[in-house]
Amino acid sequence: MRKPHPRTQGLLAGRVLRPPLISWIYDTLQRDGTHSTARSYFFDKLEGEFGDLAEEQLNIAIRWARQAELFAYNDDTGEWFEFLAAGPIGCVRGSTRR
Repeated sequence: MRKPHPRTQGLLAGRVLRPPLISWIYDTLQRDGTHSTARSYFFDKLEGEFGDLAEEQLNIAIRWARQAELFAYNDDTGEWFEFLAAGPIGCVRGSTRR
């Protein structure tokens, strides 16, 4: 996939942050001192509201956030990471599928 122009990337990130679920994940990662949070934290909170759809909601958030480079998700460890200009914090670049 071709890397978007930085201006386009910024527009995409702004649009992707509009849905409450994605902005909540993003804000949580920014507030955390390590800039990472376990998937189970978000899943447990969403399961009460979305039930069986909680997993699907998280997967949608992962796909959109990866595309906008807002945050990353490590499929192997089940951890979310804040995505900075240098790449995801606390995550070896090759271990995060985007």
